[in-house]
Amino acid sequence: MIFGMLKLIPIFAMLNKKTLTNKLITMKTVKVTLALLVILFSFTNLFSQVTLDTIYKKSGKIMVVKVTEVLPDVVKYVYHNGADSIIMGVDREELKKIAFANGAVQSFIAEMINPEHYADQHKSDLKMDFLAPTLYHVSIAYERSIKPGMSWESGVSIIGIGNRPEDYRTTNGAIMSGGLKFMLSPDYYASRQHYAHILKGGYIRIQGYLGYYTESYASYLNSNNNGYYYTQTPFTEKDNYTVGALHIQFGKQYIFDNIFLFDIYAGLGYDFVSVSSNNPDANNYTFDASNNGGYYYNFLGLGGSVPLSLSAGMRIGILF
Repeated sequence: MIFGMLKLIPIFAMLNKKTLTNKLITMKTVKVTLALLVILFSFTNLFSQVTLDTIYKKSGKIMVVKVTEVLPDVVKYVYHNGADSIIMGVDREELKKIAFANGAVQSFIAEMINPEHYADQHKSDLKMDFLAPTLYHVSIAYERSIKPGMSWESGVSIIGIGNRPEDYRTTNGAIMSGGLKFMLSPDYYASRQHYAHILKGGYIRIQGYLGYYTESYASYLNSNNNGYYYTQTPFTEKDNYTVGALHIQFGKQYIFDNIFLFDIYAGLGYDFVSVSSNNPDANNYTFDASNNGGYYYNFLGLGGSVPLSLSAGMRIGILF
């Protein structure tokens, strides 16, 4: 009997070993299953995170959606309505930016002021008043674009060069000028519309002038001789002009082949004029200048109780 029981010992050992192996397999299967579930859950969370993008509109509205396409005119996205998904679109001009789920951010700029449209265009020009030399001065201006739709200008008028309207007068001096120029936007916008050239188009300009010049000419000093008659002594009279003005000007600038420009403008504003002289008899120059008006090279004073003045010009120039 003992011998029979000894024979059963290997059988029980085999059974225990098989049972233990089955338990190990079962535990391993459970672990693998749990690991797969954890990985699947992690990927599900990751997928749910990366599929949602955020659209920021200029109106302040925020949309959390799945962006599918960013086209030149429209951005397409998936709109979930319950169990249904609808592909919709929004105009790019309405958008401020898109924050994608992967961390990337795309900002949107209005086509009219997008610098990329003007990357290959000259941003500066140098121009001169075409008619100024016929009026005894030369007027030169420099313009530089600040951004699409805005530029600044500075210039100088050198007085005493060119055709002399009055041969007996000699004039010398200069008038400085400068201001901001704003391009006029179109009355309505077409799709993806922008300026043909960053310096081309109709504009409004706030322009200031400030200068000093002298006029010299032959004159006479009158002296009283014992109260009976005057003695005239010839001498060179010199009048000193300090002038300034602030004008609003409207104009249009044409650009040809990104090289040549033609600019024409007219404006209205206020001026101030102060005149002094080495002639002791000329005590009313300032009064005459402020009330009678006159031509002061960069503008025309209208005179009267209100110091209004006009300005105009026709300029040609080159871009660089």
